[in-house]
Parts: sequence; C-alpha cells; structure tokens
Amino acid sequence: MLNRRHLLYALASAPLLASAAGRLAPKPGTLLAAWEQGGDYFAGDALHPERGIRLPARGHGLLVDRRRPGTAIVMARRPGDWLLRIDWQRGRLLQQMDASLDRYFFGHGCFSADGHSLFTSECDVATSQGVIARRDPRTLKVLAEFPSGGIGPHEILMLADGSLLVANGGIATLPETGRRKLNLDTMQPSLVRLDAGSGKVLAEYTLDDSKLSIRHLAQSADGTVGVALQDESGPTPAKPLLALLRDGQLQLAPTSPALAVRMAGYAASVAALGDCFAISCPKGGVVAIWRSTGEWVGQYELAGAAGLVAVDGHWQASSEAGVLARLAPAATLMEQHVARGIRWDNHLVWAD
Repeated sequence: MLNRRHLLYALASAPLLASAAGRLAPKPGTLLAAWEQGGDYFAGDALHPERGIRLPARGHGLLVDRRRPGTAIVMARRPGDWLLRIDWQRGRLLQQMDASLDRYFFGHGCFSADGHSLFTSECDVATSQGVIARRDPRTLKVLAEFPSGGIGPHEILMLADGSLLVANGGIATLPETGRRKLNLDTMQPSLVRLDAGSGKVLAEYTLDDSKLSIRHLAQSADGTVGVALQDESGPTPAKPLLALLRDGQLQLAPTSPALAVRMAGYAASVAALGDCFAISCPKGGVVAIWRSTGEWVGQYELAGAAGLVAVDGHWQASSEAGVLARLAPAATLMEQHVARGIRWDNHLVWAD
C-alpha cells in the first residue's frame, strides 16, 4: 500500500505523469527503472511511479522476463545482497532471493536467448574474484557458477552466438567495506567472452590504460560492442569514456579534449540505437553519441544524465533530477518531463 507521503505525491503529479506516459512512450510499453524518492528506494514503471515497488536498498540493473509477461528482475546496487522479481504492471513484489554468505551481487545480469537461464555477476567474498552464476529464472536459485575471468564483474551481455561478454571492472570491494575501492593501484579491468555452458574463456580484451574501469555494455546493429568506462586515476587529464569492440579489437572512441573534460571521468550507462552508441555522464551533465565506427555524432546537455535506452528509433534518457527525456538520434530534444521528488538511477529498460 502507498503511505500518505507517496499518495500525496501520486495525486500531486498525476497530470504530469499521465502526460509523460502518453508522450514519452512512442509505442505500447513502458520504461522500467530504479529510483530514490523521499529517502526510500523503488523500482518499476517509470511512467507511473505511483506503482513503484519498495526495495530493501538501492537498486541498479533491471531485466524484463519475457517468459513471464509483466515481470522483471531487479538487482541490488554493488555490493548487493538480494535479487527481486517484481510485477511492474500491478506494483507488486513477487519474490526475493538473498545472496549466500560467501557471495554478493554486482548489479547486473542477463537472460539466455531462450530465457531458460539467468546469469548474474557476483563476487566471491573470500577471494574478491568475480563469479558468474547461472540461475533458474523461475526460482532464482543457483544451478552452476564459474569464474568471470577477472575482478569486479559488472554488466553481462548475451551475444548472438550464445556466449557471454563480461565487463570486469577490475575493482575489488567487500561487503564489510561497502563501496570502498580496495585495489586501485593494481586494478586490471578486462572484457572477457565466456562459453555460457562451461565458463571457458574464449577471448579476453584489455585497454592500455588500466585505470579505465570497464563497466557497461551495449551492442549495435552491426555487432560492434560499446563499452562505457569510468576513470579511476584521480585528478589527471581527462580521458575518453567510450571504447569499441570491433573486428576483434578493443579501442577507445576518438574524443575531443573538450568533451573528455566535460564527461568528468564517469559514464553511467551505454545504449545502442542502430549503428550508434550513447553514453550518459551524470557528473558532467551530458549525453554523448558516436557511430559504431568511432565517428562522433553529437551531444545533449542533461544535468545528472543517468539512464539510457533506445526505443522505436529514438533515445530515452533519465536524470538524477527527475527528468525523463526523449531525444532524436542526433541528440536533439523531442520531449521532456520532470517527475518531481524522484532521483532516477543509472539505467532504463524498455518493457513491451
């Protein structure tokens, strides 16, 4: 049930949200997100936050479960100790799975192509090594697990050939020290392709700069993978924050010095639209776009830029200031609405 504060919020913003739902959704469906509101954490239908499901702590990644229509998996922000299944249409919590004592979650996962397996990025508490768990999507129980090929696995991408691409951020953290980064002097980020059945390492890619943490992934229509980065080198000259995995090579996307400074060392999300990638940079307040070939397309100013997803030929973006925006492919604004009192988290997902 909604408490008084949430009810007042829903009543006060109902016309705005109805407008957002009607204009920001270009086809039947909705945007899913996690968010903070009034000191509490929620996840669910971003166009109808009055239906939001309360979370035990801050959420991060979401996955639509297409074999169970109307439901999604919500993952706790790193270092997290729960997975949830929600009914985003009815605003209900359906299921919670807590991490075992020797594991914690890194905020992301993916389904196999047939939807019969759920893969989650996790950490072995005893060794700080990354683990990929294969879970039953119905019960959320672990069926098998294997090493992620590095430390700090974050986003996982299921490739067309059935293999897994894992973004190993390279940063060691532990539950007792929270988000404190324990190995910045020795971090070794990597992008690793794994056999989804056996966990065998099929390929590994690294950047020359070991301080660029490999975090989030998206794949363009031509098969190129866009990799969103976070700079852990401290107050040093600004660096590019998008890498491209193309033709077996992982390389930084050409970035002007001015844009590198503006991005402020932190890319929160990456999304693909056709042959283009967009990254959101909340510290710099910008959404920047490149083609999969590395050609810069443009940028859009959005304070606290957070979530990104491509829907029906356009970008959908969110911000930490409550903004939901619809952007044309070249980053020009089409629609914008503000959900007052809401701080959207770093990811958006389209559910149809």
